[in-house]
Amino acid sequence: MYCIKITALSLWFSSCLMASQVLAHQYSHAQLNIVKPHITLPPPGSSVAAGYLVIENRGASNEVLLSVDSNISIKTEIHQVTVENDIARMRQISQGIEITEDQIISFEPGKNHIMFIGLKKDLIEGESHTVTLNFKQSGKVSLPFKVWKSNSSGNKTKGRKSHHH
Repeated sequence: MYCIKITALSLWFSSCLMASQVLAHQYSHAQLNIVKPHITLPPPGSSVAAGYLVIENRGASNEVLLSVDSNISIKTEIHQVTVENDIARMRQISQGIEITEDQIISFEPGKNHIMFIGLKKDLIEGESHTVTLNFKQSGKVSLPFKVWKSNSSGNKTKGRKSHHH
């Protein structure tokens, strides 16, 4: 009987811990929900890394993500990947990304992403780094971006022939 109670308590504690970790990857700021902000772990010695997240505008007006700031790299930019003639090309989005009311924007491999250029140190799996998102209406929000291995973030490169700036 005593062993069963300890096991049940242990299972309950584990499920609470897992729930808090899931909730820790979702943030609310003004009219926005921001989900799973993370950085894909680059190879050691790499000078660049990519960041991903999902932004939901649950407000009654449009919002614009103007820029992104971070202290882990010399430059931090919003990028978009487009594919023409089976060749992927990456370009900076300097005018920002509009998020209309009730729209969800996903930053994911092969599409929109945050580019950390000129990394100041090697990133380590599991650590978090503060990244500031600058919005036109909602202002600035600083969030922890956790470093994940690429298979944890769903990063897939299969099918890409080339990646050009």
